[in-house]
Amino acid sequence: MNSLAEIVLAFLFFAWLAVTCLCQVQSRLQDRLRRSDLFGLIPRWHFFAPRPAMQDFVLVFRDRAPSGALSPWRETPHPSISHPLLCAVWNPGRRHIKAVTDTTIELMKLVAEERHNREIELSVPYLALLNYVSELPRLDENCLTQFALVASQSSAVNKSPTVIFVSSLHAIG
Repeated sequence: MNSLAEIVLAFLFFAWLAVTCLCQVQSRLQDRLRRSDLFGLIPRWHFFAPRPAMQDFVLVFRDRAPSGALSPWRETPHPSISHPLLCAVWNPGRRHIKAVTDTTIELMKLVAEERHNREIELSVPYLALLNYVSELPRLDENCLTQFALVASQSSAVNKSPTVIFVSSLHAIG
């Protein structure tokens, strides 16, 4: 009985591996297999991007003091890496970076669609980034804050950073 169960189990794992490999190549078969994957058991691996990224988006912020003076733009901090070797296996700070990156990309989609400013300001990505920036440490708690998205080209392209989006000023607290 064990040998039959082992053979069936081995066949199931082999079939799963074969379907997983087939689904990594764009085809009509992949579309059909993905539609029939009701429980999301077929993983999606992307070892190489179809179009490599040529720019990074940087989230910056500044504050306006009650006197009206604007602080310089500052890049939002990234989580510090205390043990680089451990981060190869366990890196919870990576989730933070991914969340900010994904939210930034969603906001960029709204900006690219040329949505009305009021619609953008009420969107989830805008409010999430505003909340994130508002929670950063400040020198003065009674200030207004503003954030911006800046596109910086990869090192292969020698272009200066481009401001893509600038938010309105918002009260903190």
